[in-house]
Amino acid sequence: MNRRPRNHAGREQFALMRICCLTIIIGVIIWMCFHPQPCDAAYISKSYNLCDWPAYTVTVTSIGDYYVTGYVPGDIAQCGRADGITASGVPATAGRTVAMKGVPFGTRVYIGGGIGERIVEDRGVGRGVIDVACEDNAACYRITSYMEVWIIE
Repeated sequence: MNRRPRNHAGREQFALMRICCLTIIIGVIIWMCFHPQPCDAAYISKSYNLCDWPAYTVTVTSIGDYYVTGYVPGDIAQCGRADGITASGVPATAGRTVAMKGVPFGTRVYIGGGIGERIVEDRGVGRGVIDVACEDNAACYRITSYMEVWIIE
């Protein structure tokens, strides 16, 4: 009786494929913990740990609803100066800079309504108001409303 030799290559390839898939899944999970994306208000309570990874935790604390307005850096009519330099000494940058009264420079905030994370780099016009640096006047008008704001610690 002739017996054909067994082919173990299929089993080895399947085992290697399972190991590769598990490695990718674990890598994605670790990446997600080190690059957390803030959630909407429905998912964030007053103080919420975005990632339970012990080496890296981010806590956000709601500071309430603020009236969000926009300004175009370097526009004399809106800023009072044309150089676009903030009170902290750095250039105002759309997509990064906000002005808030009573909050220290360098504080990271998350603004709801699709605006996202920003850094306090300028003094604000009054309590309860956040000025967000925008690309143009149209963007300023689009974001003007009351929105919930969180401090990122």
